[in-house]
Amino acid sequence: MPTPPRGKSYNQTLAEIGYDIHIIAEDGFETVIDSRNTIRNNNYIIANTLNGQLMRPEDGTGWPLCLVGPNVSTHYDGVKAVKNVVKVILVLPPDQYSGAVTAEWGGDIAAGVPVQAFIGDVAVGEGVTAATNVYATADAPFVINGTWSLCGEPITFIVNGVEAVQHPVFTGAQTVALDLTFPIGSLPVGEEKCDGVPACVKADGDIICVNLTGGNVDVDGSNIAIFPAGNGWGSMLIKTSGVTENATAATGSVTGVIATGDPVRGQVPDVGNVTAGFMVNMTGMPGENATIESMITKAPSSEMLSYFQLAAAGEGVGGVRDVAYTLNIQKSGIANGEDISNATIRMAVTPPAWFLHMVVWMQFRSSATVRKASLRCLRPPSLAMMQRA
Repeated sequence: MPTPPRGKSYNQTLAEIGYDIHIIAEDGFETVIDSRNTIRNNNYIIANTLNGQLMRPEDGTGWPLCLVGPNVSTHYDGVKAVKNVVKVILVLPPDQYSGAVTAEWGGDIAAGVPVQAFIGDVAVGEGVTAATNVYATADAPFVINGTWSLCGEPITFIVNGVEAVQHPVFTGAQTVALDLTFPIGSLPVGEEKCDGVPACVKADGDIICVNLTGGNVDVDGSNIAIFPAGNGWGSMLIKTSGVTENATAATGSVTGVIATGDPVRGQVPDVGNVTAGFMVNMTGMPGENATIESMITKAPSSEMLSYFQLAAAGEGVGGVRDVAYTLNIQKSGIANGEDISNATIRMAVTPPAWFLHMVVWMQFRSSATVRKASLRCLRPPSLAMMQRA
């Protein structure tokens, strides 16, 4: 196993194992160098000068940087010269993990449930559990792919929407046996999933055809309202550039969608009945493979709780004495900023007297930001209702 780099410094052991160095030009042209061909030689040079003079944009000499050198001139190992270099990316050999998954609340974690891995907000691995209570085996390991910029950063494993306690560090080229565990506070007490489009809607790009015979659709001018929408959607208001309507169907070109998910409900011991939901503004209809999953759990992980503490302190409300519940939202097939313009999250508890303050934390995976009203829908949001210390 390679020695983890210190401060992203050069690691010859890792270079000897082998990784790809991508040299990328401004126009997208790139060449790839094998790290093993760079050890203890100067046959590859990233140059910013020509004939002793700094290259300048107006010279047409390849500013800001050029890949040159003896191995480049001879096209050794297929490497070609690159001018106007703007990016160098080191794609490391993957880390490979295998082991068991254990829920401290008891019961089995079934085979075939989703397994995801993130470093910060970057998705670095995806799969499904290999068997009951096993996320991956040594023969078919769970693969973590990352670049040099992620080296030395902690990995977050999420199994079936729940974050594991363990946060190993990504180094590249590791083969690791690691069992994942989930604290009892992460036991889901309520779940809902919005899946694709409502059954009454047929979509072809921006063009939709909505069945009017089910009694749950109302057409008002250029807007089509569906309630209940089904497939996990509570309601859906489809905005169009104009509706053509007959006795059985309404068609139009979609300009935007406002949708709510079915509320997530559950009962948390020592807290009461809890409810959470969201309203999302989308630029168009969600695709057939689009999903938004909402899950209520009692407690956040220790990492999340530390961010909640920071967020609460930033609001000037002092420390956090307890967390009533946490709402985790996962999405797939929907891109922030492209498909989703903004979202609003609502959280409630009965009886309400338990609460003195509510803090909402949107997880950027590397920082925490407090919001109190309309919230951007980031991946994956994690929110909690808290009691002031």
